[in-house]
Amino acid sequence: MSEIKLTADSGGGTVSLKAPATTTSNAAVPFVLPVADGSAGQYLKTDGSKNLGWSSDSGKLLQRKYVSAGSQQTLSTTSWTDVTGITYDFTPVSASSKIMIYGCFNAYVSGTTSYHGLMAYKLQKDGSSINSHAEWKIGSGYGSNTGAASQGQFYYSYVEDSGGTSERTYKMIAQNQETTNGAAIINIYGGGTWMFIDEYLT
Repeated sequence: MSEIKLTADSGGGTVSLKAPATTTSNAAVPFVLPVADGSAGQYLKTDGSKNLGWSSDSGKLLQRKYVSAGSQQTLSTTSWTDVTGITYDFTPVSASSKIMIYGCFNAYVSGTTSYHGLMAYKLQKDGSSINSHAEWKIGSGYGSNTGAASQGQFYYSYVEDSGGTSERTYKMIAQNQETTNGAAIINIYGGGTWMFIDEYLT
């Protein structure tokens, strides 16, 4: 069995490439190596015609981060407010990956005899809204439907290109749109509001 043996530069050991005992149909198999070095984490891949090239895993999950809001939070003004616990400073490991942000928002809203009870929430990246529609709203709406209450778990997701490997801050913010005349409570039962951030290759 033939092999190619390379001696280490310092003389301390060798590295070998060894041919199989036989090839399919005793064929000659001349592999063509890539013309340049690949990137970190890539591997050699054949095109089925004896040409080898560098490739990256597709669909591979590179990292996953998770945060959750563990306590109840009451919104008492119409100002946009950070949702406690739903903030993460995220650094992509690849400049050509996708980032998916998804999670659940646990909310309760109620109105009075003159107010509807209305809350809004949205995602931000580095202080700017990132979802294509500016905000999601929870509540009983407008018109004559005042004094009503709404509650539940509301799910969201968003995908974007990583666009580089610089750190960015993802967070959720919320707003009581009825001032103090309508109750707006996050995590009314002390749980159910969370966010995942996945980075993956396509």
